Amino acid sequence: MTPLVNYAVTAALAVCLVAGGVMLWGGNVALAQSAGRIYCPLPEDGIWVDRKAKRQELTRLEVESRCVDDKVVIRARAFMRCSPSDCKWGWTEATLRPGGGVNVRLLGFYGARIIDIRAFGDQVEAYVTAMPHDPTRQEVVTSHILSRARR
Repeated sequence: MTPLVNYAVTAALAVCLVAGGVMLWGGNVALAQSAGRIYCPLPEDGIWVDRKAKRQELTRLEVESRCVDDKVVIRARAFMRCSPSDCKWGWTEATLRPGGGVNVRLLGFYGARIIDIRAFGDQVEAYVTAMPHDPTRQEVVTSHILSRARR
């Protein structure tokens, strides 16, 4: 094989290997960790609380995750401060966010809540978008820091 053909074959092989999840560094072949690999349970898994939440704010967030046939199954439910007791949104299927974290869409009679959750150690940051069904009311986005509940 001529040097030019040898180079072309090597380059084509490198492209195939990189596309297949194998990286080449300095002529050595090393397996790369797949960007899509998920480990269960997720960091967001658990019970998260904010005891200082105000009315209509997130007081408790429960996230459950498990791996089934190389897929992550996530569900979540939320509790909001209401009177005389907290309002509960039932268990709802959640999804992984592309950059990490979990997204859950809670649908209700008067509106929906979309919650984006990202774990940071023993805390989660939750962005809640309140989307009323009433077109005369605006969406409201709030940010909440919740701590892992002590068992």
